Amino acid sequence: MSLPLVNADGSLPVAYRLYLPQAWAADEARRKKAGVPEEIGFQTKIEIALDQISAAHAADLPRGPVLMDAGYGPHIDLRTATHHHHAPTIDRRPRRQIAAMSLLPR
Repeated sequence: MSLPLVNADGSLPVAYRLYLPQAWAADEARRKKAGVPEEIGFQTKIEIALDQISAAHAADLPRGPVLMDAGYGPHIDLRTATHHHHAPTIDRRPRRQIAAMSLLPR
């Protein structure tokens, strides 16, 4: 997973993190063979994204919209964190969720 900063001139990745599936995190033989350090444990992709956004905020990196695909859009913790860091969120959500959201009172 990566977190890039983007402007009109280009894109610069500022955070990289390999997603380690839960099955791999629990398999000592597989971890040893792949050289996965002991301190790396399982985190969901949402948790990794939250860590990356929080670290970018703590480093006082320039803020801009946070773009998320449909897999991240429905997660309220992630949208709340981006709001807390004053970053607008642009996400793609499944049609059924958009339809349900349009029924909510404003």
